[in-house]
Amino acid sequence: MTRALERPTAQASKLGARLTQASFMLGSLGLLGAMLIDSAAVMGRHLGVPLLGSIELSEACIVAMASASLVGSTLERGHASVHILTEQLPQRARAWLRRLTDSVSALFFAAVFAGSAIVSADLWHGHEQSELLGIAIAPLRVCWCASAAGVVAIFLAQALSKQGAAR
Repeated sequence: MTRALERPTAQASKLGARLTQASFMLGSLGLLGAMLIDSAAVMGRHLGVPLLGSIELSEACIVAMASASLVGSTLERGHASVHILTEQLPQRARAWLRRLTDSVSALFFAAVFAGSAIVSADLWHGHEQSELLGIAIAPLRVCWCASAAGVVAIFLAQALSKQGAAR
């Protein structure tokens, strides 16, 4: 009976590890893309061949990087926190506070998601594009909304998890 209870946790941790690795890779590609584009733009300026639209391309890479980084750091519980007071508390109180902070964080990101989704829905048929290259803005907003919704789901799962509260 004990093994049956451990299996979903092991599968969940494998899934979490894969999601963390995927978000790390996506974030790394976004950062690498932004760096390459900016480097090419700087070199082009010095050579007298400006790279038009480099800022727009970098911004698109940054949306992917920031979205992936947010999901990855939430999966790894890598958000900044101070434990000066909580480490002095008994284990049970620490677990309760961890669940509370995970729940409040889920509410915060639910509000971020809701606001982003409202803006996205309001401007969906506006066919927004960047000025020079015509990069569509809607897919970038969808990427951001998906990552915000993912963060809400992760925080809720961590708040409801017995294993997560023990950390």
